[in-house]
Amino acid sequence: MSGFDITFDNDFCEAADSVYVLSEPHAFGGNKHLFPTVNNRGFIFKVVKKGDTHEHLLMVGIPGLACIPKAKKVEEASGLKLELIVGSGDFHHMAMADWLKEFPDVKIVHSALKFPTTRNGKKILENEEWKARLELVEGPDFPSLEPYSDTLKFFGFNQCLTPPDAPFTPPDIHTPTKLTLFQYLKNVSKLEATERMLCVWAYHVPTKQLVYEHNMDFFLSKAKVSEFPFPLKYVFPKEKLQSAVKQPTSKGPKTLEGCKGHCEVWANVLDLDVRALLDYHSDPGLMPGRWETKEAYRKEMVQILKATGEDVEDGSAMMKKLHGHGPCCIL
Repeated sequence: MSGFDITFDNDFCEAADSVYVLSEPHAFGGNKHLFPTVNNRGFIFKVVKKGDTHEHLLMVGIPGLACIPKAKKVEEASGLKLELIVGSGDFHHMAMADWLKEFPDVKIVHSALKFPTTRNGKKILENEEWKARLELVEGPDFPSLEPYSDTLKFFGFNQCLTPPDAPFTPPDIHTPTKLTLFQYLKNVSKLEATERMLCVWAYHVPTKQLVYEHNMDFFLSKAKVSEFPFPLKYVFPKEKLQSAVKQPTSKGPKTLEGCKGHCEVWANVLDLDVRALLDYHSDPGLMPGRWETKEAYRKEMVQILKATGEDVEDGSAMMKKLHGHGPCCIL
């Protein structure tokens, strides 16, 4: 069986040959007074572009400030420089400015969907030097990352919807909300998911490890979920793989075309030879999925996706599951 070895304690480790995992305690949005801390990861890979010999480091995800010295330790341990960061999507950009400051030569590939409309995104893009180091992408494909595909393959789910940047939410990781939990959740409940968002999945070819983003739910232990306040402890799934397209912050597409685009990405992901699955926030050492064969992975994931219709490539089943009708209605 392949995949990463994630037996570590909130630091950085070499999880496989040429793979490092950074980890830090993290509260959602930096709101430590509202939420218990969960694990937060970044994944660093040794890479070489096709037809090239220049070996360097590529990080997937944008973890918080505490992971920056750990990334520098990876540079020291490997003798290589971090040259490229691939953001995992519109849920993970709050610490981007810290990485741009601390790694002045790094370039970042990130979402062109919601991120540029956020307060944090606008502030970053106002800095011309930082803007020149960003490549904004929509997905589902990423042509500039194709040269890395012998080692890493990227898949962009870009049809789900999320609420717009709300003024009561933190603008960045260093500015938590001043609201109480009740006030915060009350305001969140009034938000409507109207903005397309990008979720970038990364597949490491040598280890057959797939890292997923927030169009699937967090994979948290029962003990971790029990730390959350009411009503969140009853909302989060406990050690269960399931789609998040019915969640208010990552709602599925409203149109058949959108459902089709979403499910076409899933079809490509289901065709991968995956032996292990990992997310950004599961407990240290907790692996959401492991399989002995490609067929076992596909079978389990298809069964999970049937609940939301995401297993059917043309989007018709997803449209029906989410909105109660298929591609056409006769009135």
